[in-house]
Amino acid sequence: MICSFCIGLKGQNLEKHLWKHRVVLIKSPLHDQTQVKDLIDDVDALMDRKLVVYQFYGTTFTLIDHNQVPGKRTGQVSSEASLHFSDVGNEFELVLIGLDGGVKMRKTKMVSKDEIFALIDGMPMRKAELNNRNKMN
Repeated sequence: MICSFCIGLKGQNLEKHLWKHRVVLIKSPLHDQTQVKDLIDDVDALMDRKLVVYQFYGTTFTLIDHNQVPGKRTGQVSSEASLHFSDVGNEFELVLIGLDGGVKMRKTKMVSKDEIFALIDGMPMRKAELNNRNKMN
């Protein structure tokens, strides 16, 4: 496994998400916001799945985290952040990281939010979350 949370972002460290959030990293050309828009439109689904989204474009990143106020922050990416992505140049790439810090999905083409949510919903920890919720209701 990749050293999943060892990405240094100026002012941001993905290690803080370990065991708290699932993380989607999206590297895309600045002009293409399609993947991010599709994913973040469903705020309730993101929050229910403990999902935060980082979008990288050039030397800038945006963090979308509906669990925080403000829910969107931007910053400069350190050179270490690029280590998490494959060598695909300026092309699109999406990486899904689980609560445990492991890479669960890596795609170089757009992925529907339904596919991402289905993968998350099939994960053992997510199933346990749902089972616990059902027991409480």
